[in-house]
Parts: sequence; C-alpha cells; structure tokens
Amino acid sequence: MAMLHADGVSQAIRRLGLTASLSGELSDLLQSFSAEARNALDSELIGLYVSGSLMMGDFEPASSDIDFLAVTSRPLDASDLPRIAELHNVLAGRPFGERLEGSYAAKDCLHPWGIPGNIVSVEPGTSPAYGPGDYSADNMWALRNASVDLLGPPSAALMPEVDPNTLRAGLLEYLEELLHRPLDRSADELSASLLNIARCLYGMESGRACVKSEAAAWLCRRFPEVEPGLSAALQVRKGTAGADPQAMRLAIARLARLRSTIGLA
Repeated sequence: MAMLHADGVSQAIRRLGLTASLSGELSDLLQSFSAEARNALDSELIGLYVSGSLMMGDFEPASSDIDFLAVTSRPLDASDLPRIAELHNVLAGRPFGERLEGSYAAKDCLHPWGIPGNIVSVEPGTSPAYGPGDYSADNMWALRNASVDLLGPPSAALMPEVDPNTLRAGLLEYLEELLHRPLDRSADELSASLLNIARCLYGMESGRACVKSEAAAWLCRRFPEVEPGLSAALQVRKGTAGADPQAMRLAIARLARLRSTIGLA
C-alpha cells in the first residue's frame, strides 16, 4: 500500500500563501482524498499526485479545479466506476471536494505526450466516466515538475520526462484547437479559452508549463491590444460580475489573425 505524505501535503499548501482557513480546507481535502483513494484501491494504487494551478501558486478559490492523477498498477475500466464514484461522493461533501478533476491511469500508460487509450476520469459536476483521456505533454510536464506527491514515490520516479520539442508540439496542438473554437459561448468558456491560449503561447516560447495569470501578464506585454480581453478573462476567473464577453471574443479573434506573428503560420 502506498505511503501517505500527510506532512508534506500540509507544508506544500502552506507555502502557497493562501489564507489559514483556505489552507486548512485544502489540506484536509487532500489528506482525505489520499486516505479514501488508498482504501478504495488498496494495493492497486501506486501513487497520487496533485498539480495544476493549486501546486503552481495560482489557485483561484472562485473557479480553480484541483487537478490530480492517480497512478495504478493496472488499467482501470468501466467495472471500477462504482468504487471510484463512491470515493468521490464521499469527498464531494467537503469544501472544494467537487473541484477535484483528474484521472486514474496505469503506470505503463504514462508517456511524455500524454496517456493514450481509455481511462477512468473525474470532472467537476459529473460522475466518473470511462473513455479517452485528454492528457497532453504540458499536463505530463506539470505532473513531473510541478506537482505534490500525496501518496507513493516522487513524481519524477513515475512520470516520464518531457523534452522541449514534445512539450511545444503538445501545446501547439492544443492552441490550434483553442483558436478554432466558436466565439458564441459563455463568459466562463471564453475566459478559459483565452487564458489557455495565453498559457500555450507562453509555454511554447519558454519551454515550460506555466499558470494562467503569469501567461496573461506576459501576453499583455507582448500584444497590448489584447489586454482588455485578458483583463475580462481574469475577472471571470475571479468570479467578478460584469466582465465583458465581447472583449474576450475580440482578443481571441485578434490572436487568431496574428498566426504568422506568433509563429503559427
């Protein structure tokens, strides 16, 4: 059975500079998640890792999900959904428990470019599902380089190394998909798309994954004309009412027209 790193989890959360109340709620949730996952999967659970905005210092209480990956000794399938659903039903009653977003994947299925095939995944507001995952190179980079080990060995011992070319290719593929999404969507969806566009562009230039606020600040410096849209996107992310969806649409359209300038032609 994988070892629980309770002290390390609490220390990592405290280092993020969140309020004492928020830090306590998140620490309690992650420790409960570790214990419940270990009980549900027993010896099949090799490790449990949290990455994303929480571990990279950009957690927004109003909107951020809590990204995780559980590494198992064998691929889980549809027959495992009931016990994964029960696990997350228990956690849903805790603060931020419904924000957990991630997957359960076998150790042998982890690759620098992502996790191929069908896996068991959990998304906020839905029941666990069995189907194709959406992990890409930037997710794998973050899991290896910017995650906290809740259970099991250090992430670098399990997660494959992602070379710069693989990371850039994964970000470029995601960026192309983001730029082709329709613009007649909700403010929440536009905000997520625009900030992820910024994150892709920053990562392609820097060779590392980054958080949304960092990427937004960088993109504003490079293309000041999209600053109104990025400001609106950040307002939506913080849960602020009244952000202008049209400003976000214009920013996305502007970036799509700048394909040659940003190296996508």
